[in-house]
Formats: sequence, C-alpha cells, structure tokens
Amino acid sequence: MVTNPHLPWGGDMSWDMVQLTIPGQLNISGATFVGLPGVIAGTNDSLSWSGTITDAVVPVALYELKLADPTTYLVDGRPEKMRRQDVTVQVKQPDGTVEPATKTLYSTRYGPVVTNFRGLNLPWTADKAYAMTDPNTRNLRFLNLMTDLARARTVDQFTTTVHRVQGDPIFNLLAADSHGDTVYSGQTVVPNVPDTLAATCGTNPDYGKNGLAILDGSRTACALPNDPDATQPGILGTHNMPELHRSDFTANSNGSYWLTNDREPMRKLPRIVGDRDTARDARTRNTLTEIHDGLGRFDLRSTQDFVLSNRVYTAELAVDDTVAMCRGLPGTTAACDALANWDRKANVDSKGYLLWSRFWNRIGRTPDWKVPFSPSDPLRTPNTLDTDNPATVDPERIK
Repeated sequence: MVTNPHLPWGGDMSWDMVQLTIPGQLNISGATFVGLPGVIAGTNDSLSWSGTITDAVVPVALYELKLADPTTYLVDGRPEKMRRQDVTVQVKQPDGTVEPATKTLYSTRYGPVVTNFRGLNLPWTADKAYAMTDPNTRNLRFLNLMTDLARARTVDQFTTTVHRVQGDPIFNLLAADSHGDTVYSGQTVVPNVPDTLAATCGTNPDYGKNGLAILDGSRTACALPNDPDATQPGILGTHNMPELHRSDFTANSNGSYWLTNDREPMRKLPRIVGDRDTARDARTRNTLTEIHDGLGRFDLRSTQDFVLSNRVYTAELAVDDTVAMCRGLPGTTAACDALANWDRKANVDSKGYLLWSRFWNRIGRTPDWKVPFSPSDPLRTPNTLDTDNPATVDPERIK
C-alpha cells in the first residue's frame, strides 16, 4: 500500500499520527484527521488501507422548485409551505463587542433551500427556487465503518464491511492484504440518480459534463428511488457504485472511478458517480505511469522512491515543447536556459522548477494539445503542447 497524504500540515484537514490498541482485539497504526476517533489511512498486521477525497463524485442532488408564492412550492399541482427556522448566533463586531444575529432558513421535503452550490448561482425568484438533497445528513454510520474496517483482516472482509455498513461519506477507499489482493471501493453515500431519472427529470443541460443533478421538484415522479441493496432510502446501492478487485494494483488520485486500473477500465455507472472516457488529469496519468514503471520491482526502497521521487510529470509531457517555444520569444534567454537545464524534479535544488510551476499553473488547467485525447490510449493522450496556438503564450491567459 502506497499513500501520499498531500494535505496541509495545519488547519482543520491536517493529519494526526495515531496508534489504536486494545490488547487481543485491535492493533492499528496510521493517520487520521484531527478530531476523528478512527483511522483513515492505516495498517494492521495483515491489511492496509487508505483513501482519497471523491472529487469526481457529486454527493448531493438539487431540486428545482416551482413556486406559488415566495415560500410555497407546488408538487403535482398541490401547494406545500416551506418550513421556516430562525437561527440566532452571537457575532463579534468590529469594536470587539458581541451581538446576536438572526438568519431565517427555509427547508422543503427535498431539503434546505439554497442559493448557490460550488459557485453555481441558484437564484430564488418569484417563481423558482432550489432545494438541496444531501443523504449524508442522515448518515451516522461513518464511525461504525471505521471501527469495523479496523478489524478486517483481508480484502474480502474489508469489502464485506463496506457493503454492510454503507457509511463512507467522501472517500475513495483502497486496501491491500498480505495475500496480495487489492481492492478499490468507491462505495460512498450518493443520491440515487440513475441516468434514466436524470434524463426524464433533469433540468441541468450540463449534467453530462459536471454530474450535478438538478431535478424537477414539481413532480413526485422525480423523487429519488430506492435501491434494493441500499441501507438508506434514496441512495445508490452497492451494485450501482464502483468497486474493483485486482491482484496487481488499484489506484486513485481524487479522480473518477474509470481508470482505477487502466488494464481493466471500469464499467459505465450513473454519471453522478463520476465520468469516464474523458481525459484524465496529470496526477492520475502520473500515478498510473509510475506504477507501470515500477511493477514487479516494489520493495521497501522502491516504494519510498515512488513516493519521494518528486517527479514532475507535466514536464515530461511539455517542457521540451515549451523550451522550443521559449527560444522563439524575445528577451527570454535566461528563462529558456533555466527550463532546458532543469532536472524535471521538484527537489529543493531543482533550479527551474519554480519557473515551470508558475507557467503550468496558469495554463495547465486547459492546455492546448496537438494530439487530442483518445479513450483507447488514456495514459499517453492528450500530448504535444500546441505552441503554434497563440493562446498558449497569450499574456492575458497566463498572467
């Protein structure tokens, strides 16, 4: 098991080392978030596990409400009043005094009324509003899951526990045991939005792109269905969630389930769980490339090298093209030389890395490539930076 906990060393998402021991029952070492009484990434004498945040999964669904008045919505033509709640908190003022402040919140059969989600503006108008369904508000099973996983001895026991508890709120979980088996489990608590429901009830034209389900709240037919193998009403059951067992490797870098192992791309699942057949980010491509470079040679030393090599995969993709482009720009000799002589690592003495980092952070989200992405070759495409495209060096784009 290889884990790279790249979260900050401070704040509410910082890691704490932990050792949990109950003589004769439990003996785990690992790491967890401050305040959690279990182990997020850890090992006992026969099983190791870790996880990544499920950035590719949308863990909520939105309902578009048809309003009869500002606080009344229609369902099958019948009016329902929103529930009002006044919440008062003490707020520190600029002069240091503390005064009460009250905010009025409204909720519906679908959940609370919201006016934005992940930067998406959801205006509450005279005839429309939006409510958010978050099944994790009813998920109190995560502590049970951590406790039970700590007792698992094999990948099969690990998987059985995940299926039984269904309490994982936000993690892609990966585990490997002493028998050489490994598993990727994306069995998180997600609204049950099959693609058929999104097609018949969806109002988000970008659903296929961003996976955010916005459903018609004026029809009871658009309520979340129940899966027969789900422990909680309205969530996807285990058969509709990603899971992959392998004897070589499974991996995830906060990405979609699709290329957990590129030798066995996973089957199509509901879009809300993640996308597939689309370009992978540099982290995912780097992870899988390095795994293939090291397969058959992983021992303690090579595993340490794997984690600590400071390899900069984007440089392998594009630094040569960038240097060639740089040579053709006026007044850039020093910068071109720095990139040309850089060792393409992120070590403290890697001269040129900072320059590359600043450049790539400005264009790397949407670089222009000459060779487009191909689902049949997802690790090597897209490639070849399009330095002939003026947008690649557009000052307005990269400043």
